[in-house]
Order: sequence, then structure tokens, then C-alpha cells
Amino acid sequence: MITKEPVTHYLPIQRKPESGQDPDDAPVVTQYEMHGVEELGLLKMDFLGLRNLDVITDAQAMIRANRDPNFDIDSVSLDDPKTFDLLSAATPSACSSSNRHRCASCSRQWRRRRSKT
Repeated sequence: MITKEPVTHYLPIQRKPESGQDPDDAPVVTQYEMHGVEELGLLKMDFLGLRNLDVITDAQAMIRANRDPNFDIDSVSLDDPKTFDLLSAATPSACSSSNRHRCASCSRQWRRRRSKT
């Protein structure tokens, strides 16, 4: 959340500690989901978390250890047909319940875009 005043002037927040973590060191999260925040006239920005970067780093290390010692995540093609087909075939049941409608919508868009090429 990016706000002019402290975020607590606009909505409730809480800390979200992980198991064994000191609650004072836990990340602060809003208690409203994206649409509720938008109704308040605020913008909720979700940035790629460091945990996700760790997952990418770990995956790259596993690929290097088991498949290709020269693998570089930055050289992966963003328009690979096999990957595109895999994502296009995604079903909403494979998505989290909170994002199921977005997953279905994206899947339909990918299929339409793929059929035009």
C-alpha cells in the first residue's frame, strides 16, 4: 500500500509471522483484499517477494545439478511454444480458489491468442 498518510489511517493491518518467527519481525499485511482496498480509493501493489526469488534460485540450482550445468534462467525464451501450450491448457482447478476466475480468464485469452498464430 502506498498512501499519503500512515496506512493505519485508511485500513486495519496485522503482522503475519511464520512459525518460530518473532511477531515484531513479521511482515505487515492489510486485512482487506484488493477489491476492498480499491473501494477505499487506494492502490494495493503486490511485489514479487524474496521468498519467490528463493524458489527461482533453488529451481535454477536443481536444473543445473540434474539437467543442464549451464542453465541460466535469464536466457529462457518468453515465447516458447511448448510452455505457451502448457499454460494455455491450464484449468481453473489448478489455481488457488482466490485466483480461480483470473486463471480461467487468462487461460481463455492464451488459447485465443495461440489460435491466431
